[in-house]
Amino acid sequence: MKNIDQCENFWETIIDSVPGSIYWKNKEGVYLGCNKAMVRKSNFKKKDDIIGKTDRELWPEFSDQICQRDDEVMTLNKTIESQETVTINTGEVLYFASIKKPLKNEQGEIIGMAGNSLDITEIVQAKQRAEAVNHSKTQFILNMQHDIKTPISHIIGLSDILLKASEQSEESKKYVGYIKTSAERLMELMVDVFCFLDIETGDAHEKIETFNLRTMIQSIVELYIIPVNQKKIKLTIDYAGSTPDSLVGDRIKFHRILLNLVDNALKFTKEGSVTIHVQCDQKSDDSKAILKISVEDTGIGIPVEKQEEIFEKFSRLSPSGQNLYKGLGLGLWIVKELVKNLKGTIQVESREGYGACFTCELPIRTSC
Repeated sequence: MKNIDQCENFWETIIDSVPGSIYWKNKEGVYLGCNKAMVRKSNFKKKDDIIGKTDRELWPEFSDQICQRDDEVMTLNKTIESQETVTINTGEVLYFASIKKPLKNEQGEIIGMAGNSLDITEIVQAKQRAEAVNHSKTQFILNMQHDIKTPISHIIGLSDILLKASEQSEESKKYVGYIKTSAERLMELMVDVFCFLDIETGDAHEKIETFNLRTMIQSIVELYIIPVNQKKIKLTIDYAGSTPDSLVGDRIKFHRILLNLVDNALKFTKEGSVTIHVQCDQKSDDSKAILKISVEDTGIGIPVEKQEEIFEKFSRLSPSGQNLYKGLGLGLWIVKELVKNLKGTIQVESREGYGACFTCELPIRTSC
């Protein structure tokens, strides 16, 4: 008898020193035992306040969830990990990371279940606060979208009108061109921000449609006519003859990838050329293909140690304080995420001082 009492004392000492709420119940869900941590966490005074009771008596609001998990443990004869929520007698809501196992007798028959629930309330609440703050920030920026986009669109539109006015002097048109270029740049920065938000919040929805790839690329080239002329850079398109004009895919994402790669190449090229290479390799299925797009430049190139880093968000080749290159450091991160979203790949080849070549391989359909 003395040895039995001693073993029970050892057992009670051990479970009372273990972090987390330890408990065990019979098949009817009645608590057979628990440790002191569960008593404290539940805001009771002694173990007898819990032993002999069920979850429906202790915390009825969340008992269905708890009982369902207990039944699964015993019915399936397996260990289950989950997150559980309970309201204790003070009205406080607590969150637990729980692990539950079947409780068996000497014959291997399931007679109940045992569990250990670790309080993760502070972690869950911190996450909820962070998500609420992020949601508020996102909503604030989204609410500004119309107010920012409308005046910039007006500036671009009015600049176009002034550039086409015959009575304008060449010098005036040059300055108006600068205004238009700056407004377009602001628009692109804004689009990058909203694209970033869509990706971060998981709202970058897929929209499949038929589009003309050649027209898309040409429109991007035309967008950069003024900065290309100012830098005296040669911007060309190398369009493989086997590439079909009409493709089926997420036009918006394809456009964004191309636009950001061209913008990035022009940003870091002071002289020489930027070339857009396009080819399409058909698969055995006539409607499927791999679209290969490379944007090659003769710019400053990328040091080997930075060739992975440049795809990280807010990454820049030079610190923003040096003001050497404009941008938010989101362009290539957005490209990488969109390429991944389209189930494609991207790689970069570069030598510092000798330019860079970014190549995307993207699955595409050539017909509906």
